[in-house]
Amino acid sequence: MPPYPDEVVWIVACKLTFCLDAILNFKSDRFETLKDDVTGETDNICMNNQFYDPYKAKCRDLICLNGRTLRNSTCQSTYTTVSGQCYEVFVKFTLLDTDVNITDYYSNAELYILSHLIDFANYVYAFQSYVSEENETLGFEIFVRVAMYISMFNNVDPNELIESVLILDDNNITINNTFISRVSKQATFNVKIDRLVNTNGTYISSVDGKILKQLADTTSKNACSRDNTILISSLQKCALLKLSEAEYGSFMFNSTGVYILSIDLFIPCKKFDDSSGNGSILICLEDYMPKAVQLNGKTSRTAFSWEPTVILSTVITVISDGCLLCTVVTYSLFRSLRTQPGINNLILSVLLIFAQILTQFGLGAYGVIWSCKLIGIFLHFSWLMVLFWMNICCIHMHKSFTNIMHVHSAVGGRCTTIKYILHTCICSCVVMAINVISSLVQTNGVDMGYGSKWLCFISKELMLGVTFVLPISVLVFINLLLFLVVIVKINKTPRVKSHVVKERKYLQIYARLSTITGLFWTFGIAFFFTRLSVFEYLFIILNGSQGIFIFSAFILNKRVGKLYAPIFKCYTGRISRTTSTSQANS
Repeated sequence: MPPYPDEVVWIVACKLTFCLDAILNFKSDRFETLKDDVTGETDNICMNNQFYDPYKAKCRDLICLNGRTLRNSTCQSTYTTVSGQCYEVFVKFTLLDTDVNITDYYSNAELYILSHLIDFANYVYAFQSYVSEENETLGFEIFVRVAMYISMFNNVDPNELIESVLILDDNNITINNTFISRVSKQATFNVKIDRLVNTNGTYISSVDGKILKQLADTTSKNACSRDNTILISSLQKCALLKLSEAEYGSFMFNSTGVYILSIDLFIPCKKFDDSSGNGSILICLEDYMPKAVQLNGKTSRTAFSWEPTVILSTVITVISDGCLLCTVVTYSLFRSLRTQPGINNLILSVLLIFAQILTQFGLGAYGVIWSCKLIGIFLHFSWLMVLFWMNICCIHMHKSFTNIMHVHSAVGGRCTTIKYILHTCICSCVVMAINVISSLVQTNGVDMGYGSKWLCFISKELMLGVTFVLPISVLVFINLLLFLVVIVKINKTPRVKSHVVKERKYLQIYARLSTITGLFWTFGIAFFFTRLSVFEYLFIILNGSQGIFIFSAFILNKRVGKLYAPIFKCYTGRISRTTSTSQANS
């Protein structure tokens, strides 16, 4: 969610491919909303602990430092008071003069900090001063660690304590040296709120990685540990995101900050944290978003996601659609295959091709609002047609076995096919009308229920459940029931005539196929409610392979092979004659 309440960030993007499970990957109770300044419409974008990155075209996690909790995309204090809490702050004093010994000033540097923490001075349990071990006498930086344990009787707002510390940041001050025996001499320092990395009890400068030597330590016993201590820094006030070198390329660090070459972004030292030490940094969302929006506007409006699920879904869809195309061609070539079950299978293949291609390449085309809504309508309609047509296949199968002696016919009936198509279209349109009417009523005519700024499908989770998941569940249950009835009839039907036996075997395959492909949607339903990866992958693999199953069950058999044999024979003969003629002419 963009951190600018008065600025609308238009997300113009389009994924070339999308994962099949994305049509069910929707949990609006955990999603943020982004308001459209034109329509006032709010679209579900990311989960509550995430924001939408327009540059990477994906949702990313937001992080808060210890002592802060993420609320409405901002990090707010976890506690209402500082009572009973442990705090620490690292202050870096950089010497601006060159003719003094920096170690003469650490004591007064500590007093300077204490003067700004007058309301909390009684709670300080540790003052520790450090200088670079390599340049103890000629160094130019003093690091002072101040640690506090606030008593149970102090009800000060945590933000007040943090502000009283951060006010020290980036000031030039003049302080005296510590040794009375010598001539008093002033020195000028620049003060910054810094951070130190603690490695096995040894503090290391976060800027240059040098080991620091302790000059003084006034630590007393306390109830604080490293795990329950809240670090005071400017990063406490902002929501953070993690950037990794694996995703953004090498980071270039220097004494002033870090430069991310791939996105031309510089972050000063006090605005990032690299203490994790795993090739990643934490930066404020407000420092990243302007650059992300700028890059999104300059780069191509298309992006390809190489996530494993997307790759898997793309590969399976291409193979499946290839098999479905072969199935359609086969049924179109041979009239003898176009019995009513054959016609049902032909239409199912056509519907699946359209639905799978539209899902894979249209689901993420959310760049233009009106086209995204149109794609959402066609996508919903196409999958409803597939589901209701599978149900038609099962109903026809059930009818066939109820009247087994009247099943066999050379060609499917035109009236029956038209009736089936009308039934499927009407049922699909009724379900879609429920979504449209409900959405228009709920939004006072603003939202028709399709298309969002991140997905071109049903825009609200409730209606996704009512007009997609619920029909799937009901139809799969009906298909399963019809399948069980047919199994019983198969076992009871006498083998009276050879052609009836052959037809019964054909319909047995049809029954198994129609029901099983419908049952694969149960993995999608399970993923919708649980978000478990195992159901996601099973759904992608099994439901995306329907074209492969259809091709294997109906085309890869001896009957179809015999039908193709004359064609292949004619084709190979023609090639042979052409080759012979060419050789003779040469």
